[in-house]
Amino acid sequence: ERKRKKDKLEEKGDERYIELNREERKRKKDKLERMGHCSAIRLCLCILFALSIVSSTRLSFSFSENEKMVVGGRSLMVSTDDYDEPAANARHNPPRRGGGHRG
Repeated sequence: ERKRKKDKLEEKGDERYIELNREERKRKKDKLERMGHCSAIRLCLCILFALSIVSSTRLSFSFSENEKMVVGGRSLMVSTDDYDEPAANARHNPPRRGGGHRG
């Protein structure tokens, strides 16, 4: 008789344990689904933000010298020759001692 009661209690305990496991698994699954939805929403927002930045900036291309660029009905002359011929720096005075590194 005691054994039967003990077995019944164990069965009830097992049923409760199984039920708790089901509820716990369901909670974990719901939490993972919510996390999945949140990360998907976050990803969409990041892509939307990146696209808005890219589309709002003007596209910059490499222009050859004196190439015309048309922007909003205006034609602009672009000159990429910004530098003169290379020359020595007149303000640079090297040390009077011989060359080499100071050690």
